[in-house]
Amino acid sequence: MNILDKIKAKIALNNLENQALSGLLATIREGGFELETATLSVCGNTIDFDNPSRLDVEKLLIHLKGGKWDKQPGCAEAKVNYETREEFLPGFKVRLWSAPPPRTCRIVEEEIEVPAQPARKEIRKRLVCSEPLAA
Repeated sequence: MNILDKIKAKIALNNLENQALSGLLATIREGGFELETATLSVCGNTIDFDNPSRLDVEKLLIHLKGGKWDKQPGCAEAKVNYETREEFLPGFKVRLWSAPPPRTCRIVEEEIEVPAQPARKEIRKRLVCSEPLAA
């Protein structure tokens, strides 16, 4: 691939990002809401809302209508990462990155034995909820 092909590919990717962000803007305008704390970034084929407040998470889960969301403990202490399971906009997924967990959930660390030669133990995090999550 020569430099002209690389430039054309980058322009095509930027056009896809612009279309996805325009669709996201329309969705947020339709919902008539503002976000308190979340910042926006695009990483590869993913649109990230970084460090949203719990209220931001609830607004986004309701208005983005992204279907099923995968939830997992985040890298930051006591935070959760949400990711849409299917594409929200053509070619893009949406993530809510480093969000507070729902009020009914908490992050716990547990020591587990990892089968190997020789066996070892490590600390892993998991999300524990007292009620089923709606989203």
